[in-house]
Amino acid sequence: MIRRLALVASAAAFVPPSWERRMELRSVLEELREPSPILVTEGPKLRSDAWLDNLMSIPRSRILRRVGSHVTATTAWAAAVLYANEVAPGSLPVVSPTPLQVLGTAISLLLAFRTSQSYDRFWNGRDVWSDVWSSCRGLKRSIVTWRSSDALDDVSKVALGLTALYPATLIHHLRSELDDPSTRRDLEKLLGVFFETLDTPQSPGLWLAKVSAVDENLPLAIIDVLAILQRDLRSDRLRRGLFDDGEFAIANYEAHLDRLGRSLSNAEKIVVTPVPPSYTRHTSRLLSIWALALPLTFANLEPPFVVLPFVIILSWALFALEEIGKIIEEPFGTDSEDIGLDLPLEKYASRIAKDVLNVQDHHDALAPLLADLGLRGAGVDEQAQP
Repeated sequence: MIRRLALVASAAAFVPPSWERRMELRSVLEELREPSPILVTEGPKLRSDAWLDNLMSIPRSRILRRVGSHVTATTAWAAAVLYANEVAPGSLPVVSPTPLQVLGTAISLLLAFRTSQSYDRFWNGRDVWSDVWSSCRGLKRSIVTWRSSDALDDVSKVALGLTALYPATLIHHLRSELDDPSTRRDLEKLLGVFFETLDTPQSPGLWLAKVSAVDENLPLAIIDVLAILQRDLRSDRLRRGLFDDGEFAIANYEAHLDRLGRSLSNAEKIVVTPVPPSYTRHTSRLLSIWALALPLTFANLEPPFVVLPFVIILSWALFALEEIGKIIEEPFGTDSEDIGLDLPLEKYASRIAKDVLNVQDHHDALAPLLADLGLRGAGVDEQAQP
């Protein structure tokens, strides 16, 4: 994933690539042409006629694997109860169905409320990344549209590079992976792409270590660096006679940085404020007691070949609902097993890198089209004073 971002980011920093690098970049761009996962009209949809496929895929379900030990224990308990009842009828206590019905109603309300709260957290996480995406688009658009010449200077290149690097650092920050050596190496490789364009002996690893020493919150440190770069961008453009119409562009740049900062705070709020553990533990205890009481209730009411499948299906259904609530309450994921069950953050970061790559091409291609309408193109060179 980081390798793909590094290749795309190299183009965003306008590094003249070798022939082999161009061919490798072309293959990556073909992958990036896939529909954006954040667009509502292009999101994955489940058809109503796919019920058979959904049914047949139960053995491959990752949710089933996650609750498998719980279902297995409940099934083994049910089998032992049914066996004991067959060997020594009447030796086991009989549980009335009434308590189970009352407890089942309470469990249903608990699961419904838990799932609703978890989905709210999931959707809030999606909104956070929508803001990150929008802010990164706005930043790169400000950098390229208000550039001081056709070619990007070093300040603009670094600003674009950090804009593309930010989503990757945010992912690892939210998953508490920034201290992992492999993660640090991946980020260094991505950052190294932008250092190739600068005339500096500074290594990306050393620079990243220095930034982390100043602030261990790496996404926040990147926002601060972008704020410092804003001063250099402003000074350069004022020196060239731009911004005759005021400070609109700089204010826009700062607004996008502020929005990135708010998105970071909102994401951290979701991570550090989980659903109260006592609520989770209490729901789990009630589910376990209810499932263990099932065979004691139906052992004398139904044949064993009916009770055992009944217990398996009910246990799987309720334990899976509880597990889904646990998964979606952490929209950013916590480990590799969550990939595909949480938000596709790696795809989001890849699409942001693609946007960073395409923004200048879009600007340079669209601005001249204004001449077809009898309007002057919005080229910066026309605004600059000699």
